[in-house]
Amino acid sequence: MLRSWMNIAVYSIGFAGLCNQAMAQAELGYTVLDLTITQESAPVTINEVPSDWPLTFNINVVMGPIAITLPRAGCDPATEGTYLRVYDPAVGQALVAELVTLRDTSRVDDAMEIAFPMGGGFAEGNGPQTTLYVDDPAGLSWDRGFNAFFEGRYAEVTADTVTLRFDRIEGAAGDAMAKAEPFILMVGRTGCTEFPAMPISLIAVNY
Repeated sequence: MLRSWMNIAVYSIGFAGLCNQAMAQAELGYTVLDLTITQESAPVTINEVPSDWPLTFNINVVMGPIAITLPRAGCDPATEGTYLRVYDPAVGQALVAELVTLRDTSRVDDAMEIAFPMGGGFAEGNGPQTTLYVDDPAGLSWDRGFNAFFEGRYAEVTADTVTLRFDRIEGAAGDAMAKAEPFILMVGRTGCTEFPAMPISLIAVNY
């Protein structure tokens, strides 16, 4: 049975006011160029947001489907996956704090397993997944469900990239995309050795 999922929102706000992103970004060896976001076949500008969590971005979109394309370099097709969890914008600062705590108190190899625990994915049915499911947004615990994308669930797979597309959010709070309400995406990547030790990004989606 599918659980509902929370939408994370819009302002660079929840993340703003936290600092020294450039140093942390260089330390993790990850840049915004490692993923591409498109809407209506055109690239969306991805803005880096100063934050205690270096992988924090925001984008401005219009109503309609959103596509995220990631490189496959260094990925094992048998274990590669992309995980998305949706949050409300109001929890932005608390979410950053949780990720910083996770980084500072766990072993590097455990981060993805803690943030996206085994068995918590909304991977029901066959074929590409275009709806993001959201758990009850009452809190930031890591046991909330997430959307699991892997070969067969992506909208497109090539030798070099994988692309997921979504056009709807299903949860107790309704469809944030249909209502043009901001939300936050927590994006995790697994099975790819060329990605950073802490491959978890936050993307605030604004309308």
